[in-house]
Amino acid sequence: MFALEALKMLLKKPFTWKYPFEPIEVPEGFRGKPEYDEENCIGCGACAAVCPAEAITVTEDAKVVLTLSYADCTFCADCEKACQWDAITLSKEFELATLDKSQAIVQIEREKNVCEGCGGTISAVEQMDWIKEEISEIKDNIPADDLEAITKLCPECRRDKAAENIISEVYS
Repeated sequence: MFALEALKMLLKKPFTWKYPFEPIEVPEGFRGKPEYDEENCIGCGACAAVCPAEAITVTEDAKVVLTLSYADCTFCADCEKACQWDAITLSKEFELATLDKSQAIVQIEREKNVCEGCGGTISAVEQMDWIKEEISEIKDNIPADDLEAITKLCPECRRDKAAENIISEVYS
């Protein structure tokens, strides 16, 4: 009986794939390597905020820099879902092995908006352009001082300015 089963198996095609010697076709909905579309990215950092593995980070030195480490990425697709500008999508690519971990990093640099109050970072320039565009639709409902503060001051300096305005109104 055993010999008969063994003979049947010898005559059948192999059940396993010939990967890596032949390419493998991944199924629909496969979550592979995240890829940035640099033209669409406004540097808002929404992808970094939702990344459970902290594979995406935002640093603010001379520029706003988004860094994606494929070595830390779990391919969960949270970054793709969070990006409303379609700047990050998951591809079907999954062969990312490398001996040099620095090759498994992607960076996007954006110019930054500097706060006129403290010199800190407000946002990336592209993000502020988007904010200004969104505000333009409702700017008639926003006081001019507040509108200027939104585009020229960081949140902390805006709070300080608002508190100063309230104190000066109360004590004047």
